[in-house]
Amino acid sequence: MRSLRRDRTALFYKQAQGDELPILLVHGIACDHTNFAPQFEHFARKGHHVVAMDLRGHGKSDKPEQSYTMELFTDDLAWMCAQLGLKEPVVIEHSMGGVVALALAMCYPDLPSAIVMVDAPVVRPADAHAAMQRFLEQLRGADYRQFRELMRGFVSNVLFIPHRRPGAQGAHRATDVLRPPACGCVGIRGHARLRSHKGGRTASCAGPLRGRQRAAATLGHGSLPRDVPAGR
Repeated sequence: MRSLRRDRTALFYKQAQGDELPILLVHGIACDHTNFAPQFEHFARKGHHVVAMDLRGHGKSDKPEQSYTMELFTDDLAWMCAQLGLKEPVVIEHSMGGVVALALAMCYPDLPSAIVMVDAPVVRPADAHAAMQRFLEQLRGADYRQFRELMRGFVSNVLFIPHRRPGAQGAHRATDVLRPPACGCVGIRGHARLRSHKGGRTASCAGPLRGRQRAAATLGHGSLPRDVPAGR
């Protein structure tokens, strides 16, 4: 992998050059570019210009102690596209990456030609939103041990559909990578904020997809299959 520095932060990425439609792959919380490895190879073989980046705080990218927001991830992606000459890509993303991609389409409406959201929690029922807010309140001020226990419950009960839940041992392993400040509550806060664009840049970015942008599609529910390449 190669890296570029933005604001003294190293952002690692994998790239395949090609003349076909450009594609940007965006992973979810506590993941990295390898979650889209089969899709990356599939589209690279088809001659597409493909980029998969480790978001800051994830994978090999730097993990500075700072606030991690959807807007920050969005700015990183837009900057990376400019640096690599990735023009009007189709942005394909999983889970939290879908929240980032939707923010990208709103904040940089001329950048993506389309967005595809895989299991992205961008439209949540009111009761789910309320439960997320209660969970955030529990996390505030929790010490590290409490944080890990709360996150284990979140991983077991929220991130997986019932017949694919990992059990206690699997939840423990998954929680080990959710360590503050790098990942912490990044995705959860982003999901909670998406429903009410209040104040700050989120409000200024909020708006419908424009012109040539194709409608976003939300696919599936549960973990992204690692062995099934995306369609044509």
